[in-house]
Amino acid sequence: MGEVASVVLMVVRSWRLLAAAVACVACVACSDVQHVVGKADLSASGGSGSIAGNAGVASGGQGGQAGRGGGAPIAGAGMSSFDASLPDAVPACAVNAVLAERRRLDIYLVLDTNITIAVDGAWPIITEGIKRYARLSAAEGTGLGYDMVGPELTYLDPTNNICNSRDYQMPFVVIGREPLPANADAVEQGLENTVSVLDVPLAHVLEGALTYVGSIRDSYRTKPVIVLVTDGFPDFACGSTIARVAEVAEVGAANELATYVIEVPIINGFVEGIVDEFVEIVLPPATLTPVASASGTTLRMLTPRDDADAVARMLLAIQREAEPCDYALPEGMAWEDIQLAVDDGTAPHPLQRLSSLDECSGSSGVYLDPKSGFARACLDACKLIRGSGRPPLWVRDCTTN
Repeated sequence: MGEVASVVLMVVRSWRLLAAAVACVACVACSDVQHVVGKADLSASGGSGSIAGNAGVASGGQGGQAGRGGGAPIAGAGMSSFDASLPDAVPACAVNAVLAERRRLDIYLVLDTNITIAVDGAWPIITEGIKRYARLSAAEGTGLGYDMVGPELTYLDPTNNICNSRDYQMPFVVIGREPLPANADAVEQGLENTVSVLDVPLAHVLEGALTYVGSIRDSYRTKPVIVLVTDGFPDFACGSTIARVAEVAEVGAANELATYVIEVPIINGFVEGIVDEFVEIVLPPATLTPVASASGTTLRMLTPRDDADAVARMLLAIQREAEPCDYALPEGMAWEDIQLAVDDGTAPHPLQRLSSLDECSGSSGVYLDPKSGFARACLDACKLIRGSGRPPLWVRDCTTN
C-alpha cells in the first residue's frame, strides 16, 4: 500500500508541476488569475485534443457579451407575471427602434468531489444533469464553466498546503468567450474526468472561485454567478466551517457576485448505513442554508428521488433567477437621447429614464449603472420586461429634442 501511495503522489506532483509550467507559458499578461486556460486544457494531450480550448479573452467593448434578450417569466424568482400597467406607447416621432441586447449571464459551477458524493450514487446524477442542461435550447446564450474541486489525494502528502484560496482560482473547464452551445462539448468531456477526495475546504474554494469569476466579469463584461454543488461535509484540515463559507459568500454578494447552492444531503439520503450515525452528529440537515442566505439566494436540495432531469431543471431555474435586467447601450447612441421600451407585441412602451438606483423605489424605470456601464431596469421595470416575453427595444427619446 505504501508503494502505491508513493507512486500516486509522484504522479500528482508531476501533474502539478506540468500544470504550473503550462499555465505560466499560456499566461499572456502574467496575471494572478487564469480565465482562458483551465485544468482540462492542462491535462489534455495537447493540440487539437484540448478539451476546453483556448477561447480568447473578450475585448470588453461597448456592447460587452450579450444574452438572448427578455425571456419568459421567471418561476420562483420573485417576479410577478406580466400585468397591464405599461407606460404609454412610444410617440410617433420616435423611429428606428433597436433591439436591446441583455448582458450575458455566466454560470460557474463549483463541484465538490467529496468521496461521500462520489460513492453514494449522486455524482453520475449530477454530471448527467449538467450535460443535459448544457444541451437545453433555453440555456443557449448563457456562459458555462466549472471546477471539480478537491486537492488531489493531498491527504497522503502532509507537506502539501490545501488551505490556500489561490489554488482554487483556475477552473477545470473555463467560461469561454462564446456562450452555450459553443462549449457544450467541452463541458461534457470534462465531466468524464473526476477524482474523489476526503473533504474539501469550501471557504477557500469559494474564495478562489470568486476571484476567478471576478476576472471573468472584468474581461467579458458579463454577469457571473457561482453555483456550489456540495454535501457540505465538514472540513477538518483548514477550519472551513459553514459559518466561514457564509462569510465568504456574503463578501461576494457585496461585490455583486452571487453564490447559489445545490446541496446533496447525506443524512437519510444517498448514503445509507455507511456513515449515517457519524454524520448525524457532525452534519445536521440543510447546513448550507446560511451560505445561500448570506448571498441573498435560495438553497436547493437534491434528494434521492431526483434524477438528472431534476438537476437540469434546478440549473435552469437558477439561470432564470439570476439573469440580469442589464442592457448594453446601442452603439453611437447617448444615454440622454434614448429610452428602453417594453415591447408588448403592438408598440414599444418607453420606461422612465432615472438618474440612479435611489430613484427606483416605486418606479418602473431604468438607470445607468456606473460600475458596469449597462442600463439597469428597476425591479418593477424588470417585471414588465420579463412578463412581456419579448426583448425590450431602444427607442430615440424625441420628446425632449
